[in-house]
Amino acid sequence: MDIIIKTLNPQELLEFINHDTYDNLAVVPISKHRAISHINNPRVDPEDTIMILAYMSDVLVGYLGVFADRLHFEQETSKAGWLSCMWVDPVTRGKGVAKRLLQTALDHWNQKILVTEFTVPAKGLYDRSKAFQDLNIKKGVRVFFRYNSHQILPPKKEIFQRLKPVLKIADATANLVIGPFQSKGKDKLETDYKICNHIDSQIEAFINPRNKDQLIRRNATDIKWILQHPWVISGSDTNNYKERYEFSAIDDFTFIPVKLLDKENNIYAFLLFSKRNGHLKIPYAYFDNKHTNTILELIAHLAKKWNVNMLSCFHSELIEAILNNKFPGIHKREIKRHYIVSKVFEQQLERYPIVLQDGDADCVFT
Repeated sequence: MDIIIKTLNPQELLEFINHDTYDNLAVVPISKHRAISHINNPRVDPEDTIMILAYMSDVLVGYLGVFADRLHFEQETSKAGWLSCMWVDPVTRGKGVAKRLLQTALDHWNQKILVTEFTVPAKGLYDRSKAFQDLNIKKGVRVFFRYNSHQILPPKKEIFQRLKPVLKIADATANLVIGPFQSKGKDKLETDYKICNHIDSQIEAFINPRNKDQLIRRNATDIKWILQHPWVISGSDTNNYKERYEFSAIDDFTFIPVKLLDKENNIYAFLLFSKRNGHLKIPYAYFDNKHTNTILELIAHLAKKWNVNMLSCFHSELIEAILNNKFPGIHKREIKRHYIVSKVFEQQLERYPIVLQDGDADCVFT
């Protein structure tokens, strides 16, 4: 049975999600709000292929999303795409659907493809293609403030779904016991900070010059777009994404931009936090290393204020300080994030250092 491949650029993707047939699909390749985010991405061009669909007998049997981006090598800039999601119908696995999807992405992006946060089977596919090499293995740290095994165990495993009520009770009991002995940060900070509802001119002027050594170089325009177009939103699942979509669309998720100010009201740090079901992350952080201890105090303070369960961080200066200082938490463990890149970038990667923020690629949205 032949595999038919269809590719969508931003305009075609918009037409796809607005067509009457989208609402009647048993399986959707993207949520509407995630599609709108891709379409409004300030780094996407009209001709970019950002969605690849695979059909067999007019039935959708696989899809692959590509997140448009640009890489910066000092004065050189190159278009590139991150593989942001891939699904193949289990019934058709082993019939070459995933291979066709990947090859189409490589062809349409002139081999300029990167991947991170991939599954073990997906890594096997990338290795067999012989198109990729390691870019970076980024070390991170995860700090647990509370017991929350009912949230961190694999959500789609049936056995864990059955155990969830028991785990909730066990977590609640453990947290009740540790509560009187636990301190999760200062109630009052010596520094002033402000939670922002938008990226103002002060933040923009602060962060834009501070990304010059980074591979992705997210700027104020990018951050504004991220805040306006998240991939996971709170609310009711009116489109039944839980049943029709393999990836997350609706959840308890929010972005929280925070700036730190000195006594003269000058900004000296900006952090973009994301919070999902009590899991705190710091996708983007702009500050000088001399302020690291102040940043740690802020993170601990906000973790307590927001009653978060755990923190994940890949920012090198913050990781070192979290592991070496008396940063609050009942447990800390090292974590890793693996990045791979197509071999076409090999010469540039050999010449320039690789500096990535936690939220680079599509990690900011999850």
